[in-house]
Formats: sequence, C-alpha cells, structure tokens
Amino acid sequence: MGKLDDAKNQIQVLNAYLSSEYKKTATILQHSSNTLRSNISLKKYPSAFENVTMICSSYDKEQAIDYLMTSIKNVQANLNQIFASKEVPSNVAMDIAAMCYAAKLGLFEAVTKYVNHFFVPIYKATEVENLAHSSLVPKELSKLKRPENYTMEELHIFVQNYEKQMRMDFTWFFEQYPINANRPPEHTVNVKIGGRTISNNNIQPPPAAAKNNLAQIASSPSLLTSSLPLPAPKEFSIEDFINMQQDLTKILKNWKDLPTN
Repeated sequence: MGKLDDAKNQIQVLNAYLSSEYKKTATILQHSSNTLRSNISLKKYPSAFENVTMICSSYDKEQAIDYLMTSIKNVQANLNQIFASKEVPSNVAMDIAAMCYAAKLGLFEAVTKYVNHFFVPIYKATEVENLAHSSLVPKELSKLKRPENYTMEELHIFVQNYEKQMRMDFTWFFEQYPINANRPPEHTVNVKIGGRTISNNNIQPPPAAAKNNLAQIASSPSLLTSSLPLPAPKEFSIEDFINMQQDLTKILKNWKDLPTN
C-alpha cells in the first residue's frame, strides 16, 4: 500500500476517533445541563453555578472539536493535491495548520500520530512546527485547551448566549453572581472544577482570526513565530467528571457541617 492510500485509510480512522471524542464531550455537556436544570428548580444556586462552569468548558471543547473535524474533512478531500507537492496548498493551509496545532497540543493521540506520520515527511518537522505556531491557526481551536480560570465577565457572556439557545431562565445567575462582584461566589473559593479554579483574574483572549496566507507568512517571518502557548493538559474524561462530582459533593457537605454564628 502506498503512502497516499495509507493516508486516506488512516484519516478515516482519525475521523471516527474524533467523532467518538465529540460524543463524549456532548454527553458531559448534556449531563451537566440536566443537572443544572435540577439544581435551578431546587434553588441550589452554588451547585448550579458549578454546573455553569462545567457547561461553559464542555461547550467550548465541543465547538473546537467540531471545527477540527471540519478541517480534517477538508484535508481528506484534498489528499491527492497534498501528496503531489512539497508545498502546503493554499486552499487547505488553514486546515493543515489546525491539525498541526492540535497535534502540538497533544490532546488527541490519533491526531498527533497522523501529523507525525504523514505531514512531517512531506513538509519536514520545522515547517510543521511553524504551522502549529502560525497565524493560520484558526482562533476557534484555542478552545481545545481549558483555561485555568474563567472570569465572571466570561461566564456572563457565555450565559447570555446559552440561555437563548437553551431557552432557560438565568435570572438567578445574574442576580446572585453579578459581573461587578469583587471576587467569585463564596462557595467556589479554592474549589477546583475539572482542574480549574473559578476566579476573577483576567486571562488573555484567544488569538485573532487568521487572515494571512502562506505568501504573506513567507514575506513576514515573524508570523511563523507568533506566540501560541502549547501546554499538554490531561484530557478530561467522563471518569474525571464523575470523580469531580463526588469530590464536590464532599466539599458541599463539609460546608453544610460548618458551625454558624
């Protein structure tokens, strides 16, 4: 089997793998949404607040995976062109850069293996590295990484959009956790949610949308080294989510048992 045929077969496997990851994230999102509805109806607002942060994280990841899957399908449709040249085709440059970026993050082993096995031999490791850091990387993929912190401003923006989509009443959220709060809700202080602590610390926005083509990058070397932090956080599994819920239940129970003045 030739390299091109192998690439065509393996990209089908890659599509199936990411489809499975997408479904896992969608399951967590649906579970969190159902739990949120229950906590709202019971007026358990601190717990509902934690649900909101989990939904925000899962929603972002779901959208990012969907975008990555679209990029991979575009690459799949142009594999003949990709293997026919040592240059990155301009019509799929952003899609290839998206795959290189995802591979560099190390979140999905199958993506990393595909890039290393097929793209590195064609474009060389240096060019793959440059693509992963270039402004060609779509800003949507920055959501593959969970932020260490969500600001209250970010949560408010998310809720404003989410309540329209879900047709849910989030009046309780805006009243109890106002955007001008000088610190996060008392019940979330020092509480890790999926490895993330809720706080009002500012975080950097995602990189701007890519508008540069390869010709522009060639004439502007600085674009190739534009800084995109590339940590490799542990993937958040359903088992992690269940463990998180159990830990959170213990924490909330301890709060209830605290003596009151």
